[in-house]
Amino acid sequence: MINLEITAKPKRNKFLEFSQTLEQIKTDLQKLCFRLTIIEEKNTFTIVADLKSNDQLSAIINSNEVSVLSGAIKMLCEKSKTMINGSRYSTKTEILKEIQLQYKKTIK
Repeated sequence: MINLEITAKPKRNKFLEFSQTLEQIKTDLQKLCFRLTIIEEKNTFTIVADLKSNDQLSAIINSNEVSVLSGAIKMLCEKSKTMINGSRYSTKTEILKEIQLQYKKTIK
């Protein structure tokens, strides 16, 4: 099982917009993973995707939904982090596709 965790803290005046973006992509994201959990706590969102395989990881990272999420993080959030299986792979400035490449290198 692969665990992809994205934590994002929207800018104060962009919280509602980020929340609406998550709501719009949530259903399609759920179809791409084994289990999807979105937690809102202390003005921060944590998106946890449990994936069964590297193929599922590739599918979710290359999806339109994650592209939308990446754009929302870049434009609407003051900070974020991305982790795969507990290892930090990204800060706000990196794109999720770069994370996939880094992750693939670690599993070879």
